[in-house]
Amino acid sequence: MPALTKHAHCASCGAQMEPGEQFRWEEKQVAAGSKVGSYRTVFRPAHVDRYCGARQFETDRLTQEIADTERTIAFIEAMPDCGPAVEALRSRVIAAQSRLAEVATWTSI
Repeated sequence: MPALTKHAHCASCGAQMEPGEQFRWEEKQVAAGSKVGSYRTVFRPAHVDRYCGARQFETDRLTQEIADTERTIAFIEAMPDCGPAVEALRSRVIAAQSRLAEVATWTSI
């Protein structure tokens, strides 16, 4: 595996990569010119771990889902007779948190 010689950003997840870190080349298509559909292929460094982009996306999505559900819980707790709805939403938060813990363990095959 090649090693970086300077700081770079991962092409999959966008995280900073340090010099000396091993990486793989990832193919990307970037716009080239003003025509629609005009692109060129470039190769950019990415983490050796192929799940880095998927892990980052899923972590962001689950964090947002948890925050949205907690805001909803805070809103409907003020309403009378909404106990079962609050309990159902709390179970969704717990499920999302356990999924978030699972996503953190994803590794390359």
